[in-house]
Amino acid sequence: MPCRKATEALRAAHVCQLIANDLGEVHGGEGFYDEFYIRDGAYQVMELEEAGFADTAAKVMERYLIRQRDDGRFESQAGQFDANGQAVWTLWQYYRITNDRAFLARVYPAMRRAVEWTRQARRTTAAPFTGVLPPAVADGESLWAGKHHIVGYDLWNLRGMLCTADAAQRLDKPDDAKELLAEAAAYRTDIEAAWQKTGVAHFPPSWEGAGTHWATRRHCGPPSCSSATIRTWPRCASSSGNNSPAGLSKAPFNGKAMGTCRPFIRIWARTRR
Repeated sequence: MPCRKATEALRAAHVCQLIANDLGEVHGGEGFYDEFYIRDGAYQVMELEEAGFADTAAKVMERYLIRQRDDGRFESQAGQFDANGQAVWTLWQYYRITNDRAFLARVYPAMRRAVEWTRQARRTTAAPFTGVLPPAVADGESLWAGKHHIVGYDLWNLRGMLCTADAAQRLDKPDDAKELLAEAAAYRTDIEAAWQKTGVAHFPPSWEGAGTHWATRRHCGPPSCSSATIRTWPRCASSSGNNSPAGLSKAPFNGKAMGTCRPFIRIWARTRR
């Protein structure tokens, strides 16, 4: 970079990521965050990949794989379902950056198991939110009772499903890809139905409308979409507030204008391409 300060900031960011790397396991920070978070790690490992730290990023991938439970679901924080989709996205994104087809073939069975968990879990949910994931705890939404259906959990698991369909296509598994895309389409329809029941023009923290939005107001998540996609789809436009790809929500929540920090808008827009 021609700017000295920008170069120093970039190098400092690399150092911070390496300091946070505990023998191949990326930690979110210090204190409360001094442990492995699948969601935070998804962004951390992408930084390592894009910075060219190939060996370091490869070690992180192995730490993801050992976080898969016997039932197929990926988990780092107990009972939180977003990690399942985020882990699948992380594995897929690693392939997209490295073009390591052997890696994709090796992790594909784990991706399929994770998606199969999603497929089965969403079929256990009763009305009025049939087809979305069952109730669960959610830390960022401040919903600890495990009685609410969390919006971000569905969007991340849908994204993981589409990543797995893409992986199937790249591995010459057309039957798998067809099955996964059909399941993803049905899942998206059920998410749309759940949203219609909320009666609001934006994504709330839970399908019941309860909870708080995340506080990282400027963080939009890795799956991108164009500003045109946001502007031409009412849900994204109402959630983005200024019709920009930043994805900041200005929609009212509990009578106040809240900033959505979860990458809901970009994830959802990405699933509609």
